[in-house]
Amino acid sequence: MSNHTKINQICGLKFIPLAEAEIFNLPGSDSINVSGALTEIPIASGEFTEEQTDGSPAKQTLSANVTDTGQDTSSNLRQLFSQEGILVIQLTSGEQKVVGTDEFPVLVTMTQSGSPAAYKLTFDRESPEPAKFLQSF
Repeated sequence: MSNHTKINQICGLKFIPLAEAEIFNLPGSDSINVSGALTEIPIASGEFTEEQTDGSPAKQTLSANVTDTGQDTSSNLRQLFSQEGILVIQLTSGEQKVVGTDEFPVLVTMTQSGSPAAYKLTFDRESPEPAKFLQSF
């Protein structure tokens, strides 16, 4: 039994609601094609963790902080994350990984805390497939 754990610092985050995405995914492949209007999320910091034991679902965790809490940003983020979608994560290594597929989308939770206010974006999920490399159509 092999256990693969990856912890990555993220420097960019984009999201597209499932209803607005065009996705080509082959189960078992290490890449996925996603097109559509990806929305850039103004994160200040973040971390993505993925752990997979051979033959079991991938355990994926995201924690990202957004410090731009202006009225426009707040309402846009609330509307965006009220639906399931696909996340594109820009890693500090330069790679772009996609979390979520058309069959197993991501639902991000957004909470507000602190003074001055900041938003924390999180999810903790199990997925039949690990994060995949982003390929363009």
